[in-house]
Amino acid sequence: FFAEVEALDVRLKALFPVAGAKIERRSGTPGLSPEKDGAAEAFARRLAGDNGPPRVVPYAAEAGQFQEAGFSTVICGPGSIDQAHQPDEYVERTQMERGGAFMARLIDWAAKGE
Repeated sequence: FFAEVEALDVRLKALFPVAGAKIERRSGTPGLSPEKDGAAEAFARRLAGDNGPPRVVPYAAEAGQFQEAGFSTVICGPGSIDQAHQPDEYVERTQMERGGAFMARLIDWAAKGE
């Protein structure tokens, strides 16, 4: 993307010397990369059950920062990513119940100190 903007800037300045394009990055969030045989995904699947193959979506979250620091990381939650971050976003009640049960199992696991 940055290379494309730089090329556009050169073309603009050739036509209009006072014109130009500039991008200033003010912050960055590292992406979360899928982990082959990741410990976090295996753990989440153990608590939640197998919900199909992992999905990759173009949203930002802090998980990439944890992954860069060397932690196995996964993002999971109730509902389908197909309904998330949409104008008519929703989560079905049964999915919320399953999410609550997942959190209860996570709390039980953490309380045991495994």
